[in-house]
Amino acid sequence: MLFVISAVTLGILSVGFLLGIKHSLDADHVAAVSTILVKSPKFAKTIKLSIFWALGHTITAGIITIILFLIKDIIL
Repeated sequence: MLFVISAVTLGILSVGFLLGIKHSLDADHVAAVSTILVKSPKFAKTIKLSIFWALGHTITAGIITIILFLIKDIIL
């Protein structure tokens, strides 16, 4: 089966991606990541911390998305 993405879905994913990039460049994120990079003693530790940072954001966003999806009828 061929997986086809509609134009609307592609647009929503694109806007979400661009907003995510904009969010990552907000002052609080830049300050937090800069602090991690400056204080980290080893490159490997920096990579590990960065991966956990990204996973934390992804899991949180995923949980919020699932909750909103489950209660969308109540909200709408």
